Amino acid sequence: MVHTIHHKPLTNFVSPTELHDIKTKISSLHIEDKKVKKIKEKNHKTEVQSKILLQKQKVSNGECPRCGNRLVSRKGKMVILMAAVGFQGVGIRVNSLYR
Repeated sequence: MVHTIHHKPLTNFVSPTELHDIKTKISSLHIEDKKVKKIKEKNHKTEVQSKILLQKQKVSNGECPRCGNRLVSRKGKMVILMAAVGFQGVGIRVNSLYR
């Protein structure tokens, strides 16, 4: 993709400064060293896992992972689920019980 962006003329669609910014951003994301790429992937995986663990801890403490409000049990059409106090939309399915 980086090769294509560097060699295809895109001036009809984007200004030269925007094109330069795009090329710079994509080039900075392109990782050629396999060791560095592996380390970045591992760090990303660890970050995602810790975010999921934090969300589960919040739910088990009765706190909404999205807004921080207290969670209460709500009855839906087909399922009993947890929703934040004052939240009118779709709740969080946490070990939901089907009727």
